[in-house]
Amino acid sequence: MRRLKGLGDVIELITRFTGIKWLVKKVFGEDCGCEDRKVYLNKKVSFSTPQPLTPPPPTPTVNRKK
Repeated sequence: MRRLKGLGDVIELITRFTGIKWLVKKVFGEDCGCEDRKVYLNKKVSFSTPQPLTPPPPTPTVNRKK
């Protein structure tokens, strides 16, 4: 099973299993813009693992006299 890279892959998967992709290719031909749209959406909404966050620097302590 291949990994989903982003939203474009999810939409492609849904349209393929529902038959929408087949219908669009029959109506608009092979170059319907689906691949370009998939790449664009994968870049905008990516499922890559986020980089680990670095911990914030320690806050300076204030010495208070009682």
